[in-house]
Amino acid sequence: MPPIDKKILMRAYRDQLKADKDKYQQHLSNERQRDKERRQLNKRKEKDDEKLLLERRKRVLERVRNHRNKLKLNSAASINDTSLIGSYKCRQSFGKAINRLKKNLPNSPSKKSAVVKKLVLDIGMNLREDLNKSVRLPHRVLSEEHKKCIRNFYCSDTISRQAPGKQDVKSVKCEKTGKRANMQKKAFNYDNKRGV
Repeated sequence: MPPIDKKILMRAYRDQLKADKDKYQQHLSNERQRDKERRQLNKRKEKDDEKLLLERRKRVLERVRNHRNKLKLNSAASINDTSLIGSYKCRQSFGKAINRLKKNLPNSPSKKSAVVKKLVLDIGMNLREDLNKSVRLPHRVLSEEHKKCIRNFYCSDTISRQAPGKQDVKSVKCEKTGKRANMQKKAFNYDNKRGV
């Protein structure tokens, strides 16, 4: 019979420990005590030996440096394009600057866009190139065939009924020709909650 993998044995041992809550809590307290004793022993050794102390400090410095580099990489990945925040060191200060600018812009949307356009022109940025660089999702537009199917569905007699009076008409502008035509009003046979 081949030997059982140590990982499987350890997993079974842990599951067995966790099954009994009291034993598991006792195990955890024993582990904490052993860790505390080990740390105290290492401190006593480091007091006696300067070389061990320097080695531990180097390990800690290396660990901290690696952690900070990892954080920098993650923050750089979260900001897709670093040119968006310019010379600002973090997103928070960049956001604060934007909020200060927004407070001073006019309330009217047209005036606001005019002021921003003027600022862009004064700075000398090429707005079209910058906008083209940013990734945009394609705009979804219904095709004429789909529009026709939807119109035919809602105009069918099973879905809606036509108003009886001659005056019950609505003037609708044709998209292709631009001319207006009268169309008879229709009412749904079903309410929106019930559906078809």
